[in-house]
Amino acid sequence: MIDCKKAALLVEKKKYVKLPFFSVFGLKFHMSICKDCRHYENDSKAIDHLIKMVYDNSAKLSEEEKQKMIEKLQER
Repeated sequence: MIDCKKAALLVEKKKYVKLPFFSVFGLKFHMSICKDCRHYENDSKAIDHLIKMVYDNSAKLSEEEKQKMIEKLQER
């Protein structure tokens, strides 16, 4: 059985590459018994979705709006 650290790595890795059969099987088994890793996967998907939304919508911002956002971030 895989541990939570390995499960988190596989959750992220499977977004970009096809996992080998035994990795998929191990991850599914781990997820079936580990509530925290299921939450991690859901949170990871939500973060990816939000980043994609920001990235897709950033092209719609004017240069002035982008500059204001940069200034606000630098103030913090």
